Amino acid sequence: MNGKIAFIGAGNMAGAFAGGLVSSGMAPSLVSLSAPHMEKLDALRARLGVSVTTSNADNVRDADTVVLAVKPQVMEKCLTELMSEIGSMEGKLVISVAAGITVERLSELLGGHRRIVRFMPNTPALIGRGMTGMFAAPGLGDDDLRTAEKIASAAGKWVWVKTEDEINTVTALSGSSPAYFFMIMEAMVEYGVSRGMDGKSARDIVEGGAIGSILLAEKSPEKTLAELREAVTSKGGTTFAALEAFRKGNLPGTVKDGLKACEDRAAEMAKLF
Repeated sequence: MNGKIAFIGAGNMAGAFAGGLVSSGMAPSLVSLSAPHMEKLDALRARLGVSVTTSNADNVRDADTVVLAVKPQVMEKCLTELMSEIGSMEGKLVISVAAGITVERLSELLGGHRRIVRFMPNTPALIGRGMTGMFAAPGLGDDDLRTAEKIASAAGKWVWVKTEDEINTVTALSGSSPAYFFMIMEAMVEYGVSRGMDGKSARDIVEGGAIGSILLAEKSPEKTLAELREAVTSKGGTTFAALEAFRKGNLPGTVKDGLKACEDRAAEMAKLF
């Protein structure tokens, strides 16, 4: 991947991807960020050595790739200001991290520009362990696809989806998933405390169990998740008793209901913006 990458926005996701690129060996001089206020920009410049500016137009003018890392509700205003810099130049690849704004809508706001990729990352990107779902506008060239993969890799793992609707599914399965896992962990810690454990010990135990389980799954790709679950479940044993209680409470169904609600909301947002 060659050329300058300009990030519009200086929030968590912009910082995660920009920081990952610099950490992976990209020259800081090839990474720039813009935002309305200098406080976050100064912090990123001090930490990463990248260029910063409060002018979005100045930021993207010499960029080969533009990453839109702003909130959906300000995207229209942002792209209206940048249309002359991006929309009139087919030489720029545009990557959007915003939820709910389709490729077609982004293209419309950019005066028909078609070199667009949508990202749906999640917050573990902040520590380089993110998962990003990606959808490319039809007809995008191999060089653009590789550039998108390089940027996504800077914050963790990535997958391409075949249809744009699947980005909403990625939102449910990954984008919002840290909150689900934190809720489950929170309930487990609360149970430990209710049984007399101190909060720190309960949290340490729950975190250790969660991290170990994820790493075991990651290092056992030849096994299904069901097989991994069955390997720690003896019929009539303690784990079996817990899983039976979860099933009686319809935990699997509740989880699927939550995922459907998340996906439906993501689809609704596409209509709003």
